[in-house]
Amino acid sequence: SEVKAFAASDYATAAQGTLATNALPKAGGTMTGALKTLTLQETYVANSTGATTTLDLSTGTSFSVTLSENTQFAFTLPTLPSDTAFSFTLFITQPSSAVTIAWPASVDWAGGSAPAAPGNSEVNGYGFFTSDGGTTYYGFLGGVALG
Repeated sequence: SEVKAFAASDYATAAQGTLATNALPKAGGTMTGALKTLTLQETYVANSTGATTTLDLSTGTSFSVTLSENTQFAFTLPTLPSDTAFSFTLFITQPSSAVTIAWPASVDWAGGSAPAAPGNSEVNGYGFFTSDGGTTYYGFLGGVALG
């Protein structure tokens, strides 16, 4: 059988009786009520390191960085609606000869101060959350010596 092209005047579902033009768009839009998913997949980005390492939060929500030198992190966040929260994870791999990590001033760490960097050749996992468009990120150490 043939597959019919989908037109805006078609119904999203026959039982629903809603025109496709009234359906949720591929990008944007708002859903209300409970949303239950079978799986959730996040975009993973492996970043290179430098004296300043910027995580572009418009590209993913799970990041990794293998350090090669002392590194100052920076975060760039796309403009979000005022009622939107954003969170991401970061896994940092320390080289065999430890280097230092500096965090943006916008990070408010659990306990009041930044956790120690990973040990030599180790991996630490960090979580970050903002509900004010990136003015403040709440930072959490999620795992130590993971690798």
